[in-house]
Amino acid sequence: MSVVPVVRGLLDSQRVLFYISSIFGVIPYSLWAYAKRTVLQLSILGNVWVVCSLIVYTALYHVATTNYVKDDWGTQKTLTNAIGIFIIYMEPLMMATDMVAAMVNQKRLTQCFERIARIDNHLAAEGVLLNNDRLRRTTIILLLLMLIFETIITVYSFVVFEEEFTFWSLIWFITTIPTALNSVCRIWYVMLVLAIRQRFNAMNAHMNAIAHGILHYKDQFVGDQDLADVTEIPLDFLEKEIFTVYTQRRKQLAATPPKKPIPKIIAVKPYEGKQAVNPPIKSSTISVNRNSAIHPWSDMEGFGSAQEYLPSDLRVRLKIEQRLDNKLILICRTHDELCEVGKIINRMYSVQMLVAMAHGFVAITAEFYFLYCSLTGQEVPILFRSSEVFFLALTIILYTALKCIVPIFVCWKTKTD
Repeated sequence: MSVVPVVRGLLDSQRVLFYISSIFGVIPYSLWAYAKRTVLQLSILGNVWVVCSLIVYTALYHVATTNYVKDDWGTQKTLTNAIGIFIIYMEPLMMATDMVAAMVNQKRLTQCFERIARIDNHLAAEGVLLNNDRLRRTTIILLLLMLIFETIITVYSFVVFEEEFTFWSLIWFITTIPTALNSVCRIWYVMLVLAIRQRFNAMNAHMNAIAHGILHYKDQFVGDQDLADVTEIPLDFLEKEIFTVYTQRRKQLAATPPKKPIPKIIAVKPYEGKQAVNPPIKSSTISVNRNSAIHPWSDMEGFGSAQEYLPSDLRVRLKIEQRLDNKLILICRTHDELCEVGKIINRMYSVQMLVAMAHGFVAITAEFYFLYCSLTGQEVPILFRSSEVFFLALTIILYTALKCIVPIFVCWKTKTD
């Protein structure tokens, strides 16, 4: 009986993200169940905690914002006030959207992690091991970036614009909670999409390695039969679809003439007393990029993952058996299930991402406009006085843009890979 290696699960690798989200009321799961058994367990207390946190954060945000602008609401034009109020209160609106969506989709998120765990077990049984520590490091880096940006924006604004330093004035730091929690929700989405992408790449790399090993065996088949077409190997339809790609690629490489002809005469330099001999060049050696979708394996001259499907004697003609058929069927089914998980994730976060993109577009546009007004000496409304400080305005623009660009970039890379 084969032993399946034990790997660290995706949910277990996201402890830091889970604890932060649970303590601040972003997700409604049981903190006790996760700490003891590393599972997402539905909890009434967790849902109550999310609702209470939402109410408290919204109320404190309103008080802090009112204290921030004080009596300057009516000193500006009506349209400017309307835009300012919309942008300011869209931050708690995004927070509310994220927290309510987390309660609505809590069963779906649990099912996603369970299905990903089953997929990982299937892949581990086939020898495809996943390193979730890389996702953990990515999550921690994103959390640190969020902390740095929020600290710079909040502390800098407090020091520059607060006229009187009192205990009550510290309520200004409450204004960072909605944007910080919104960033945490974006990190959840990015982490899940990266997990899907990692598993797609792992399956593709494993199948590429098998195809390369079989073709390499075919190259070494006795009787100089390596020039035969791949259709000579008794393959089923599924294998032919996979191996045809590599055969076409090999033919393209073979048809490409070398840039410089290899000299057949050994150059001799009498004054050195030695012969400078060019090292022999192996025709089967190709430079490999580890990130390449064609050759993601490290050992070009070995059979790699295809070893278990190949005869031990090179004189035996290659024949694909039922075991490889079963592996291909399993990989295809796993691929389909992973696609379904990706669709569920997109449905869970579609509304939140739409609200975040709308806020990002409006906030960045307004910040750029009032930064221009500040640089040209024009009056800047009290609601946008962060634009009066060039460094602070650029930090806000960069932070808001990153929260929009990073999820889009990750989704684009997942689709193109």
